[in-house]
Amino acid sequence: MKTFLPLVSRLGPNVSAVLDRPGFYPAGGGRFTINIEPATKLDTLEVLERGQITRRSATAIVANLPRFIITDHGCQYRTQFRNAMKALGVTQVRGRVRSPLFNGKVERFFRTLRQWLRVVLLPMTVRGIQARLNRYRDWFNTHRVHQAIDGLTSDEAVNRSTRDKPTAFHAIDNTDPIITVERLKCRGDPHLPVVRIEVKLRAA
Repeated sequence: MKTFLPLVSRLGPNVSAVLDRPGFYPAGGGRFTINIEPATKLDTLEVLERGQITRRSATAIVANLPRFIITDHGCQYRTQFRNAMKALGVTQVRGRVRSPLFNGKVERFFRTLRQWLRVVLLPMTVRGIQARLNRYRDWFNTHRVHQAIDGLTSDEAVNRSTRDKPTAFHAIDNTDPIITVERLKCRGDPHLPVVRIEVKLRAA
């Protein structure tokens, strides 16, 4: 708005905009109001040369931040990080040295990541490496079940989902269960397994 609308105004119309409510990805919800005073005639506008940069700035608007964040004693979590968290109203909690269980979920994430990295061949470009890491992240969050959260995936735990009740089989039911177990690949990576189990009942 601060760059485009002044150029429109130089054509003749008087255009102004006000941000009523910022939106957030992916929920959206942003809203703005535009006022336009039309012109009887549009003037000519020529922008043939780039102007000098007078100022650069960026504003980040965040929502639903946690009250605290747990970190280890890594050098990346020192003064600059603490000041940034303090400005956002987030309290940093530093785990005790040599106490991996204090932040067990993160430690589990990196342990599984290191195991995966030992057996995969990463691309030679930054973009290719990032694509592979994104694939691992998707697998870890949406397919890998975790014993510490009752056999749910990370996404299911965040969304407070529950597992379907197990199917019970009894000898007196006169049923013949058909159980199919498939080992699939997450996005084509054989080292990121996905196990799919399908159970059907067939009358004996």
